[in-house]
Amino acid sequence: MTDPHLSIVIPIYRNADHLTPLNKRLVKTLLKINPHFEIIYVCDGSPDNSWLKIQELATSDCRVKGINFSQNYGQQSAILAGLSSVKGMWVIVMDGDLQDQPEDITILYETAINDAKDIVVRRRINRKDSIFTKLTSALYYRVYNFLIDDIKYDGATGNFGIYSQKVIRAINQFKEDDPSFAYYAKMVGFSKKYIDIEQNFRESGNSSYTFSKRLALALNYFISHSTKPIKIMIGFGLCISVISVVTGLIFIYRYYEYGVSIEGWTSIAVLLFFQTGLITFFLGMIGLYVSKIFLQSKNRPHYIVQETINLENEIRNF
Repeated sequence: MTDPHLSIVIPIYRNADHLTPLNKRLVKTLLKINPHFEIIYVCDGSPDNSWLKIQELATSDCRVKGINFSQNYGQQSAILAGLSSVKGMWVIVMDGDLQDQPEDITILYETAINDAKDIVVRRRINRKDSIFTKLTSALYYRVYNFLIDDIKYDGATGNFGIYSQKVIRAINQFKEDDPSFAYYAKMVGFSKKYIDIEQNFRESGNSSYTFSKRLALALNYFISHSTKPIKIMIGFGLCISVISVVTGLIFIYRYYEYGVSIEGWTSIAVLLFFQTGLITFFLGMIGLYVSKIFLQSKNRPHYIVQETINLENEIRNF
């Protein structure tokens, strides 16, 4: 059997209603590019009947393949599970809610071939998200870009893009806790290009990324991918130490030069409480880093696969 030229990886969570039209549009688009392709749906412990829909599609078309997690492990783990089993020379990663339009794959593919790029990522224009989603997303990326040392994100980009086989091989070497596909795609280098494509409306349902999930995700990524908080703590602590020494020298000078006694127990108590609070906060931040190291040392899998369909080799838990 000929290996596929194109592989499509789609994480699925509460997308049962989208799967049939999504798959139909995907097949129609991919046939125009190359008849040899595979579509890999990764069901991320979805509580609806998404896995049943995937099984139906895979039963009627061997080019459709499925991976079903034992429970919800998150979008990033679902993407990595799909990437671990792709065989195509080119890999497209996209969402399953039809905001990423299948027809745009043609533009991504042609750009990668004609411009000789290993990575071509869609930059969203005229986003159809709610105002709240846009604001929280903008805030997230602004803080992220401040805290992350070596990688800068454009909030208008996402996962939707095409990636060469060598890029995927490089990404599959990462074994970190709290995986991030977009972060890895930036880290591995290779030639990149961003193209502006309008984002579609969500066909139905709401995003699974609630505000609380965004906050939790942001905290995990900051701790996992950045050492800047530690550097900020060191700098802040150094500033407080310098200010304390200078203040102490001023008090000593005033006492010996002018006989001014040191008074103000209230201000001293407030200062002590302030410093105690800072120390507690910084210890908590350090504790988060230590806990990440502890969890990483356990080498727990990022996901557990319950079953697969139309995949020749069983997917290993990762």
